[in-house]
Amino acid sequence: IHTLLRTLWRLVIKGLMNDEFKLLDINSKKTYLIFLGDFATGDRDGLEVWYTLMKLKIVNKDQVIILRGSGEVTSRTDLTGFM
Repeated sequence: IHTLLRTLWRLVIKGLMNDEFKLLDINSKKTYLIFLGDFATGDRDGLEVWYTLMKLKIVNKDQVIILRGSGEVTSRTDLTGFM
């Protein structure tokens, strides 16, 4: 997940997403993104990753799925101070 911004830019280059974070339909098929958790690690990029995921979700409500991983459970976030 820490290469999130680089990966998202590749989606723009491939025509799957515009520069406003809107996922585009290709040949009448929707593009979906599924994030499998562990994005709240508390490292230096944590806030930027969190912001980007939330922006993606807001812009693409039904096409972005965010699952919680071990980094997002309360016992873990209490230790890192993130979230």
